[in-house]
Amino acid sequence: MASVNKIILVGNLGSKPELRHAGQTPVTTLNIATTEKWKSKDGEPCEETTWHYVDVWGAQAENACKYLDKGRQVYVEGSLRKEKYEKDGVEKESTKVRANTVQYLGGNPNAQSGASEKPPF
Repeated sequence: MASVNKIILVGNLGSKPELRHAGQTPVTTLNIATTEKWKSKDGEPCEETTWHYVDVWGAQAENACKYLDKGRQVYVEGSLRKEKYEKDGVEKESTKVRANTVQYLGGNPNAQSGASEKPPF
């Protein structure tokens, strides 16, 4: 029996993407917020925001840094990865998304009026 590790996110960037290099390969980390909204049993509006940390590799990583900015809505397809790291002498674990596809949605909320440069992805 085969298994599937796939995630699709549509959310907003919480910060400007950061480009770094793993050896010769460019990597960009995106912080994406997704917000779920509903009404409580009493009819009161409720919402919960979840933050997702996404690594984008290769040419897509460079394009993400060039064209994406805080507040921009994005579509991401990828897979989940567990990462172990150490903080203050304590070993910790986090879950990240490794992006296969990144597409921007809507306009750039921080762009000047009339500017509409489209990314090549």
